Amino acid sequence: MKYIFFDIECANCFQGKGKICSFGYVITDTSFNVLEKYDIVMNPASKFNLGPEIVLAYDKKTFRHAPMFPDFYSEITELLEDENAMVFGFSAINDARYLNYECMRYDLPGIDYIFYDVQQILMGIKNVKNQPSLLGSCLEYGINENQDIHKSDDDSLMTMELLRAICAATGKTPEELVEEYKQCIGVVDEYEFKWKYPVEKPHKEPQKLQGKSNRLRKNSNNYKVFEAFVSNTLPLGNSSNIFSGRAVCISLNYEEKHFRQMLLLVQLIVNAGGRYVTKAKECDCFVTKNAYNADGTIRRCYRYATVKRINKTRQTIEVISFEELLKLLSTDEKQLDRMADEMLEKDITPDVFFSVQCETLSSGTAEDESLAKEAAV
Repeated sequence: MKYIFFDIECANCFQGKGKICSFGYVITDTSFNVLEKYDIVMNPASKFNLGPEIVLAYDKKTFRHAPMFPDFYSEITELLEDENAMVFGFSAINDARYLNYECMRYDLPGIDYIFYDVQQILMGIKNVKNQPSLLGSCLEYGINENQDIHKSDDDSLMTMELLRAICAATGKTPEELVEEYKQCIGVVDEYEFKWKYPVEKPHKEPQKLQGKSNRLRKNSNNYKVFEAFVSNTLPLGNSSNIFSGRAVCISLNYEEKHFRQMLLLVQLIVNAGGRYVTKAKECDCFVTKNAYNADGTIRRCYRYATVKRINKTRQTIEVISFEELLKLLSTDEKQLDRMADEMLEKDITPDVFFSVQCETLSSGTAEDESLAKEAAV
């Protein structure tokens, strides 16, 4: 086992999207002996816009002449996904987001890894909600360092020295600290970040659907309603076996802007013997849907990128179009939109709505056939 400490510097973070200009790391053994220390300098392919107090270790010319992120992708992936290492960072949630964005930006597979945030360990020890700084924490533990110049591998070394000091002060190993303060464990999977053991917040009942956006974004009220619905949906009405035992996932190009329609589709998929999943790598059937950017180019779906990567090696996921899905479920887009509007108008919860409406929707074709037979007689 070894420990890896990493830190990232960005040229700018416009719209919360960090354009990485350096990735620094330190590798130690379990006694904190430094085995390797290195700073990967790269061209951010974007302009520099730093705060007045931030001074980087290299001039802009050095960054401009360096290779770009894709040239270092394999090296960084191998480092972070090392199964024989524990990966540590300080306020590492931000670094995780920067890496996710760069992978998306350059059309690269997401880097899936687990990390441990030293900042969260400190907050657990102190039982505070305010986030301490790396420099302030080092000074508190008697570590004589400064951040006058930001250099990723030096900041990684500061994180290592801080964790070593915390271990000495508490008499515990990093493994024991992680076990005690589990809120420090972060997971990055398929371009998505989450805390493995999030700190519980006071429970709030999900708000009603009326007057709310039809967007379906992470951490929104709509997403909480959607997750709960996916987890608890049972078949209603006349079920079929079209998706018997199969997991279905729909492109983000549709899902993110169609909250109420997605509730309908989840119910219909369950009625057809299947289940809905939000992780592309867990599905048996992936549903594509084109969407377009403002400049007319096709918007990239990162779920579909994951599916294509998996199918390159083992061809296990069936891919169908959104129109094909609707045909299998005996409905169409106009009907879905009408039902979504009705659900909003009546301000009713999904279970109440579906108990009446989905049975009618899923059996509509059979009723039409019955009426046709009666007319023929």
